Amino acid sequence: MPDNNKLELVIEVDVNKANASIKSINTDLSSMEKAASRAARGASARNDGLTVSVVKGATAGNLVADAIKHGVEWLKECTVYHRRSEVGGCEHRPHGGGHAVVRQGPR
Repeated sequence: MPDNNKLELVIEVDVNKANASIKSINTDLSSMEKAASRAARGASARNDGLTVSVVKGATAGNLVADAIKHGVEWLKECTVYHRRSEVGGCEHRPHGGGHAVVRQGPR
């Protein structure tokens, strides 16, 4: 008499079909991994390019600002020197915080 409390389960696996399914899944996972790797490399390269562009822009901006600053200083020196030689001297104002040009002689 068979035991009524037992349940038998029989599983048949076709090995060729199982291997084909596993290979298909592995191929899909591999292609997803490659796509993710390409995307990460591309994003990294774009970020590196952006960083280089920002540094180049900042350097160029600093160079232009420095050139303008030196140009203004040179122009100021030339103007003050020219004005001093025309007028004849320069006198410091004690309370004005700057310089006052003093004319010597009649105009």
